[in-house]
Amino acid sequence: MPFLIAFSLVFFTLVAPFASGQMADENMVVYGKAEKEISVDRIDIQSFTGFGKNINREEFVQDFSTASDVLDDANGVQIKTIGGVGGYSTVSIRGSVGKQINIYLDGMLINNAQSGDAGLDLVPTALVESIEIYPDFTPVQLSNSNLGGAINIVTIDLFEPRKELNISKGMYGSERYSLAFSDSFRAWNFLLAADHEAAKNDYEILNDQSTPDNPDNFVVEELQNADYEQSAAVIKVGHDFSKKRNFDGLLSWSESEKGIPAVNNNQENRASLNVESLRLQLKYLAKIWGIRSSFRAGFSLSDELYDDRNGAVGVDDEFMRTENQSWFAGAIAEYGWLNNITSINAELRKETY
Repeated sequence: MPFLIAFSLVFFTLVAPFASGQMADENMVVYGKAEKEISVDRIDIQSFTGFGKNINREEFVQDFSTASDVLDDANGVQIKTIGGVGGYSTVSIRGSVGKQINIYLDGMLINNAQSGDAGLDLVPTALVESIEIYPDFTPVQLSNSNLGGAINIVTIDLFEPRKELNISKGMYGSERYSLAFSDSFRAWNFLLAADHEAAKNDYEILNDQSTPDNPDNFVVEELQNADYEQSAAVIKVGHDFSKKRNFDGLLSWSESEKGIPAVNNNQENRASLNVESLRLQLKYLAKIWGIRSSFRAGFSLSDELYDDRNGAVGVDDEFMRTENQSWFAGAIAEYGWLNNITSINAELRKETY
């Protein structure tokens, strides 16, 4: 929460003078803006030959929902969450398990190479423009294919002017504060966004007190140690050099802290999982001699700390830190001839665990 307040103060300090300067210009003439051509690394679902579904921002931006909640409402997608808001979530498409589904952020694979899973809820919905679901084969723009299909999370468009402030509150101490602002300055477009969400998750459960065959010993009590808190921020910049060349970059940061409830709802349980992540993505688009191309590079860092030193959740005391580093570079080229389109996607990835 202190981070979000500080971010908001800096945000409005920087934005207010620029916004007032725009309003003072009474001679401004707007001629309209031509619709931009869909970039080569974006999937046009209307012309996609496979089955695909697009969930737009308007469908979830006003709700207190995570990326898992949004996907859970889609046909053919099942989400299993443990521990309430912010808990561990797995996604299944048409019976496949989480490791068989590739998760992308703006076309960049975010699945963990060691476990095969991806943290859906590490990308707050306040920073999401749309979520694309491909349950059968994976579009060539996403390169890697998997048995269970693919999910592509698209961040909000920095080339669309935007001023948003959302405050949501719900049951069991759940709350969310988010803001997003995008505009242009000279030849550059920029986006600033921040999000903070938290939940106590103190709802009632039926505790069998490790005697499942003795219903008389069951008690109703509040779930212990399931609280959740996450803060995130993103900076996105872009520049149109010409109608055929443009650049954009994204820098995102998130930090979450989640209490891990025990099976027997142990009152002494203090187990927690803290995750901090940093991600940078750069992209350059160009059209040369009729060939549409995209060059991408980026890296991501994540630091997870699991603390169960009193052994309340596992079979023994545990205190484990996991660091993940991933480097990525890739290129897409596409050429249309007669009634055909030929596409090539090549990429290089290195992950250290």
